Amino acid sequence: MFRVFISLLLIFSCQSLRSQNQIDFLTGKPSEGNEKVKTEPQKNKNTDWETLRKNLFFGGNFGLQFGSFTFVDVSPLVGYNLTDKASIGVGYTFNYLRNRFSNTSLIIRGGRVFARYFIMPQLFIHGEYEGLQGLYSSDRTKWFYTPLAGLGYRQKMGDRVFFDLQALWNFNPAIYSPYSNPVIRAGVIF
Repeated sequence: MFRVFISLLLIFSCQSLRSQNQIDFLTGKPSEGNEKVKTEPQKNKNTDWETLRKNLFFGGNFGLQFGSFTFVDVSPLVGYNLTDKASIGVGYTFNYLRNRFSNTSLIIRGGRVFARYFIMPQLFIHGEYEGLQGLYSSDRTKWFYTPLAGLGYRQKMGDRVFFDLQALWNFNPAIYSPYSNPVIRAGVIF
């Protein structure tokens, strides 16, 4: 009696195992309803755009000074976070300077490329190369190229808004360079 019970148990268990892997006789593929449904992860079409939007940042510097010496600075930038710690970017610089006493004015414009690396959550190393053209009131133009490097401090002001303060060193202190060492910059990044 025990052998009959074991035999029936083995027969039914083999039937249930067989039913889990039934193959369609005509196609040779697992039959519907008994196969495991394989779901492929669907790639979200917005994933690339979301990644780009998440890693892009904008900002720059804006400064005004009026009086006997007028200074206007508009320096926007756009950058991309390569990793959580490293970023690269480009920027544009427009400066207008006017000395009322000597009746001279100067327009400086140009571009820059930069790279940053965060060595601590709020402290970063900043390096850039800037090419600027000065247009003097006597219609003379002069190009000057300036490599700058130094440290920066970032303070979070909101969800994606930061205040950056940088102390940079001008490694090309030419006579026409608008920078004297150290170069201090402050700006907003969002």
